[in-house]
Amino acid sequence: MSKVVVPSITLARRQAVSRRRWSAWRRFRRNRMCIVSLVWLMVVALAAIIIPWVAPDGETHVNAYVANQGPSWNFPFGTDNIGHNMLSQNLYALRYSLAIGALATFIAFILGSVIGLIAGMTGGWVDQALMRVTDFMFAFPCFYLVMFLVADLGRTIFALSLSFGFVQWAGFARLVRGHTLALRNGELVESARAIGARPGYIAVSYIFPNVVNSLIVFAAFSISNMMVQEAVVSFMGFGLPLPKPSFGMLLITGARDLFGFPWLFWGPAVLFITTLMALIFVGDGLQEALDVKEVQ
Repeated sequence: MSKVVVPSITLARRQAVSRRRWSAWRRFRRNRMCIVSLVWLMVVALAAIIIPWVAPDGETHVNAYVANQGPSWNFPFGTDNIGHNMLSQNLYALRYSLAIGALATFIAFILGSVIGLIAGMTGGWVDQALMRVTDFMFAFPCFYLVMFLVADLGRTIFALSLSFGFVQWAGFARLVRGHTLALRNGELVESARAIGARPGYIAVSYIFPNVVNSLIVFAAFSISNMMVQEAVVSFMGFGLPLPKPSFGMLLITGARDLFGFPWLFWGPAVLFITTLMALIFVGDGLQEALDVKEVQ
């Protein structure tokens, strides 16, 4: 009776994985723009986390005596017509935008990965049915679904994140399914099947680890996409309720007084666009460093 060799992660394989990770980091840090963008994201993320303790004023604090003041040492982003410190308003808006973008991406990541693995591993009518649902999510105007969900669940950070994650999982699902179809008939997977490994174990232990790099890159771009969508939904009046600030509301309010009080528009616009560009540059750097050829 021939002895079946069980596929396992040997010491040599672990060392190879470690070398690949170190090589990826070296490729990433050679891109100066990516490093600058990563540092910027770390700074704004830290500021968003500790803002309740470091912000000059709370998100609801107003002082009518300093209303409509331009940028100065005391108010770097100026003040609005009722005396909000716009530095605090922008930092709180960044906090909520990053939180919603990251949480929504995590929800879409989990939901899309599970659906993509099931579709790719099962095949047949299950695959066809799940892909038709995925195509529907791509074709359906997601903003209407988001507004419906927000109206039903409430205008909270978790409700907005859940709504965005629920309507944006299709991209993750299609990506994971494509990789699964390419890998499920490989030698390693066939060896696992030969020793009686279950499909769920094969999907989690052999296929999913080979999809993670592509998912990381896709998630970096997805966070920026979720932040833009949150700003648009806020712009349309379905975002976080007042007095919680959001970039959508700050931008629309600033645009109304663009020529009289330009700092009300350009402050949040520059901060928002800079953060989005940093996420895009980091995503590009990860795509190059992790040797991901194409992310769709």
